[in-house]
Amino acid sequence: MSRTHAVVGCLFASMVAMAATGCAVEMQDDEVDGVDSLDEDVAEVEQAYSEATCATVAPVTTYIGGYNYYSPQTYTTAGCYKSLAVDVVGYEAGFTPAPGPNHELNTYVDWADTLPTDPEACRDLFLAATLYYEDDGVMVPAEMAQRRGNYVNGVGCNVGLSYGLKFYTPMVATHSYRVVATARTGNGSSFPTRKFRIRTVWEPI
Repeated sequence: MSRTHAVVGCLFASMVAMAATGCAVEMQDDEVDGVDSLDEDVAEVEQAYSEATCATVAPVTTYIGGYNYYSPQTYTTAGCYKSLAVDVVGYEAGFTPAPGPNHELNTYVDWADTLPTDPEACRDLFLAATLYYEDDGVMVPAEMAQRRGNYVNGVGCNVGLSYGLKFYTPMVATHSYRVVATARTGNGSSFPTRKFRIRTVWEPI
């Protein structure tokens, strides 16, 4: 049974970056550092969970207004393998008011687990998420985003850039959405899962 949470307060900044995609999965040119084959990544994550079946599973929890979800390290969902579905209703309407003018509400998926110090192990890390919108009671996929681990000498490992895996599909106030996410030590279905976070935050335009 899902739980309903009222999200109060602005959320913290995150450590991961994203690439926005439509259903065809299209990456921004300035956000593909350290990614060798996006087509292979897409094929792997599509094998790992199906957009159709993940749309129909029960969510692990449901939020009001915006997200603030931390996953466990080990997880799976029947019909949505090694992934979790998290819903939000009344997007923005039930969220803390904007801190000032010229702000917009954004939703991110972050890597929330430990990061390896070995460059090869870092590059194997994989984070993927699909955003769905509710249409007449049916969850419809709107966008898939994914990132691989990136190792920078003198800085260390991250999964993307500094601000999180961000959805670029506009999320309309009062509407309902679903995020299905997975974080793993590699981009195949056999790799262990890792912790991720889904968060919603007000940001200056």
